[in-house]
Amino acid sequence: MKSPSAPSCRPCSAWLRRLAARFAAEGADWRSAVDALRPHTQRLWGAMSFEQRRRFLRHARSYWDVHRHRMAPQSEAALRALVASGRLAIVAGRVAAARRVGAGVEVEILRRGAAAAQTRRFARIIDCTGLCEQPLQSANPLLARGAARPDALGIGFDVAPDLGLVGADGTASRRIKAIGPLARAAFWECIAIPDIRLQCAALADALTEGRAPSVAASALKATAGR
Repeated sequence: MKSPSAPSCRPCSAWLRRLAARFAAEGADWRSAVDALRPHTQRLWGAMSFEQRRRFLRHARSYWDVHRHRMAPQSEAALRALVASGRLAIVAGRVAAARRVGAGVEVEILRRGAAAAQTRRFARIIDCTGLCEQPLQSANPLLARGAARPDALGIGFDVAPDLGLVGADGTASRRIKAIGPLARAAFWECIAIPDIRLQCAALADALTEGRAPSVAASALKATAGR
């Protein structure tokens, strides 16, 4: 089954569901369908307009993250054991507010489907949501120096086609390059080791040959929405 040519969320989601259903009907694992999309994700992301990317982040990102970034079976077994013992409770919802109270933290949790938040107190909070979602709040000194700026979607740094960091003045650096999670606004699927390895290889070849890396060319065809 060919990858979808239309980059918008709905056609891509429908295509992926059909692929997963076909895999399951043939006795394969649905996870293989998600993994099969991996070679195409950067191309699809690069073909999306700014508005399509924004809609994906708003409506489909959580589903993608859950199905794409899966935990190891050993980790799942450990979590299930903690839940069974009563030491861990998994709650679907979001944190509405948090404030320090004495030696602990008081948190307002809005459960999924609930009309009002409930208040719970904890000894500490550990943010395990991954990468910083608001680059302006990052402690990265490049931001403070004006050597980097957030991308239009606010999920990473603004990166030029040659992987150079775009500074606050809109100029792409010839010396500072961004790969991996820092460049996810341009590539989206570039935070795993296989993807970073390819970026490193392309950048290394380009630097030794004195040319711009080609890895960014197809992924940055879409405008940044500016």
